[in-house]
Order: sequence, then structure tokens, then C-alpha cells
Amino acid sequence: MKLFIVLFSLLSMDVTAQTVTPCDCRGFIDNDHDGLIALYDKPAGKIIRRIKNDLKNEDYLIFDITKVADSFFYVKMKYDANEKIYEGWISKSKYLVTYVQDYNRDVSLYSKPNTTSAVTRKVVKNSSGIFQVMDCNGNWVYLKENTKPAKAAGWLQSDKQCANPYTNCN
Repeated sequence: MKLFIVLFSLLSMDVTAQTVTPCDCRGFIDNDHDGLIALYDKPAGKIIRRIKNDLKNEDYLIFDITKVADSFFYVKMKYDANEKIYEGWISKSKYLVTYVQDYNRDVSLYSKPNTTSAVTRKVVKNSSGIFQVMDCNGNWVYLKENTKPAKAAGWLQSDKQCANPYTNCN
């Protein structure tokens, strides 16, 4: 009987449970993305809303990432102009992007989310390249240049991001 209870308990656990960690990063939905974006109640859970960029009125979706769980971000998302806020989990995907804010100086990307780790790449000043948001850890964001092949990838302090779909903050 004890074996049955133990086995039942193990089998009834939520096998989709993911470790959730806090973070503080931001970005926007790629201006060219015309598809629907699903917001979930939990990672890989039930879809609670579908939204998309308003391309006709050039009102693009921007977001703040407050939590990360494996292949999902918890976001507070809003249209830049009308500012209606939507919250939920979003799947990590190629249309979640940002710019690197350089203000006429080179910006380092790091191998780990700290300034004592190795520099993987320098984003040269006056760069206007767009980067895919791949991960978030505390106030660090992991980026991959949105080119084929990707020329740069690494961790960036989130205060060096430019999550503005209208300008690259240069």
C-alpha cells in the first residue's frame, strides 16, 4: 500500500513545473512581425489572450520581462501609443527583439551575466543592428544578433538596452 501511495504521488506531480527566476529586462516585438502572439496563464499553459502589432497605425508592442522559466518569459506588454497593458507568459521566440544602446561608444557582450566574465564580442558604436532577446538573468539580457549568421551573441546589462521600436537610441 505504501508503495502504491508513493508511486501515485510521484506520477501525479506536475511534470511541467519549471524553475522561475526573477529578472528585469525589456524589448519589443519586431516591427515586421505580423503574426499573433499568445500570452499564457503559466509556462506552456492555457492561452489567455492573443495580441499583435498594430502595423496599420504603427503602434508596436513593447514589453518588460519580470520572470523567466526555461523557454518562457513572464511579460508586462503594452502598445507603445495606447499603453493598454497585458500580462502573461510568452514563449521565447525570434520576434522578441531589442537594440543595444551605444551612444557613440562600443558596448561589450559578456560570456556570463557579469562584467568579470570574458567579453564575447563588442558591438561597435553607431551600430543599428537588432538583437533577439534569448534569455534574462537578473538585470542582464542574453542577446543574439538578428542576422544570418549571427555575428554577435552574449550577455548585456539591461540598462544598455534600447527597447524602443521607433529608434535605436543612438
